[in-house]
Amino acid sequence: MIANFWFSRALCRVKLTGFVFLILLILACKREHVDNVYIEGTIENSCMKLADTASQQKYGEPTFRNHERVPRTSIVWIANHEFKFKGNNKIIVRNMYLARPQKNQPAEYIEGIWAGNDYGIPDLAERYPEVFGADVVEPRTLFIRLHCSISEKKSNMFNTLYDEYTSESVDKKIGMRNYHHNDGVTGVPLDENYKNPDGGQFLVDCVNISKRCFVSFILVQGVLVQYDYPMSQRNNWQKIHNFIVDELNHAGS
Repeated sequence: MIANFWFSRALCRVKLTGFVFLILLILACKREHVDNVYIEGTIENSCMKLADTASQQKYGEPTFRNHERVPRTSIVWIANHEFKFKGNNKIIVRNMYLARPQKNQPAEYIEGIWAGNDYGIPDLAERYPEVFGADVVEPRTLFIRLHCSISEKKSNMFNTLYDEYTSESVDKKIGMRNYHHNDGVTGVPLDENYKNPDGGQFLVDCVNISKRCFVSFILVQGVLVQYDYPMSQRNNWQKIHNFIVDELNHAGS
């Protein structure tokens, strides 16, 4: 009988614990999600604060919070670096970070974290035939993204060759040493002096499945640039890279 008493008491404790856990789980599910940008100590929050501080120092007020994304904008902040895009710019990126605060407040586009845009390759080839080829078979878009990167990493930390590649070849026509792997081909310039703006190694990785080529580099401290384009444009890798770097440097000067 005593054993039954203690068993019943233990069972009640288990049931109570389970009930409390269920209540906490329900409350957690109902709790509104708070974006990292509003949480102290997160990378997103730090990037926003860098932009706000830089804008405060330059213009006397922090960056503007938009509830709707503007189609074209003259100013974009990435960390504490400002980019000004005007009508005569060949590349224009816009703030893309949409954050949702608590208490049913409208979502806000927060400066300082990331921005981007996409461009149709046929249109670019028509406007800048010296850079882009007109023959586009694969996905016909150039994507450009600027991210806040507050680490001390250089481009060569983002651009690492695959540990295993099946073969190696040299294409002198396009000035590239190719490292073929199971997913595609990674290329590095034959000219060892050709570097990214921060001095890191340039590398372009082309993937067979997506039929796209991907590039990452540090433009200035705190700004990571990533872009990708159809594999059919791979022969123009250097022209495209110089085009993007020059335009972003112009907007950020």
